[in-house]
Amino acid sequence: MQLSDMLIRNGWEGRVSMVYFDDRQIARLRDYLHDKKTACSAIDFTLRENTIAEYRQYRMQPADRIPVSADSLVVLPEGLSEWLPFFQDNPVLVWWLSVDNGLNGLSRVNLNYLRRPNVFHATQSAYAARFIESLGLRNIGDLSDYTAELFKAPISADSRPKQVALNKSSKVIANLDRLTHLIGTARPDIQVVRIGGMSREKVIETFQQSRIFVDLGTFPGKDRLAREAALIGCAVIVADAGAGHTTQDFPLAEEDHIDPWDLERVAVRVIQLIDSPELADENSRSLRVHVQAEKARFAEEVLSVFTQLEILAKQIQVPDQSPGNRPLLRVKPKKRWRLFSRKK
Repeated sequence: MQLSDMLIRNGWEGRVSMVYFDDRQIARLRDYLHDKKTACSAIDFTLRENTIAEYRQYRMQPADRIPVSADSLVVLPEGLSEWLPFFQDNPVLVWWLSVDNGLNGLSRVNLNYLRRPNVFHATQSAYAARFIESLGLRNIGDLSDYTAELFKAPISADSRPKQVALNKSSKVIANLDRLTHLIGTARPDIQVVRIGGMSREKVIETFQQSRIFVDLGTFPGKDRLAREAALIGCAVIVADAGAGHTTQDFPLAEEDHIDPWDLERVAVRVIQLIDSPELADENSRSLRVHVQAEKARFAEEVLSVFTQLEILAKQIQVPDQSPGNRPLLRVKPKKRWRLFSRKK
């Protein structure tokens, strides 16, 4: 959404469209790949409209087909690199938002497809950039994203309850019960709340009532929750893993990048930040300033990456740019459904 919106705002209106699909359609395309049926003129999906109010701020044009031709640039998320055999005529940008999802995609594709001259790579995080460079892939630039400011100005941290919010998503396998016990034993006055299975509104409300957010996940990229917490004014502690290891992705003091298995150290740091408003303010300010600059930085990155792509795409030599009599590959679902429908 953000990429589409930024391209349209920078003169690409009428040239940018977005295609959405579901897991069943992905499975059908895998069947075609397994049968080596990749020659087609286009992949036909289903036109779907956005129904989430939060995303209506972004400009986008929905489409139901991805053309297979040299004059159409395809942007694929890293987890769908297995689709590259379909797009040997197209210039393709693989957008590395998550190293973990990228690893899943790599398990289903010959790595040399990612090295073809028509395939380019852009990375959301310094962590992802290091990863794809280790694979010998060409990174043509940073292409991050930004944290949308969809909430009220933060309440000052020192006026909030002594509350700590913990990420309890599936990315976190550290023993949160033990961490809660360590904090509670040392300081019974500190309340611990776990973020998981909450509505978007409840997550924001929890951040607004917390002084610290602790995320001991895998950090396959610049994860959203830690950045949103900083924007709302929480001090942030991240796992010293993945993107959480790098100060380029999370500009925090060394003490706030912590081994996720060293729960004693995490508990000590939580108490330090609770007891020292100065330390907590320094922590939240450094990351918050970085997050507040994301949108302007993203605009520059989009301009840089897509200017390069337009130049490089013209240099690609494609044997046959005409689809000829190649068939239309249909992967329409049997039942109609709305895009982004959510269970209450």
